Amino acid sequence: MREHYMRKGQGFIIVFSVTDPQSFREVPRFYKQILRAKDRETYPMILAANKIDLVQQRKVTKEEGTNLAKEL
Repeated sequence: MREHYMRKGQGFIIVFSVTDPQSFREVPRFYKQILRAKDRETYPMILAANKIDLVQQRKVTKEEGTNLAKEL
């Protein structure tokens, strides 16, 4: 069902929580799933970090997020 919606999308925002490393680790999977659904090697996407206000609970650094965005 998710890929059905991905095929129709014209752009995507992939969101992860800086307090949840698992959500960060899943970003590449969603990225690849979107590319597969669109049958493209690239497609307009934005990577967004959520819950950045929870400084004391932060588990994913800004540098990690920036590096992943550059890799994708």
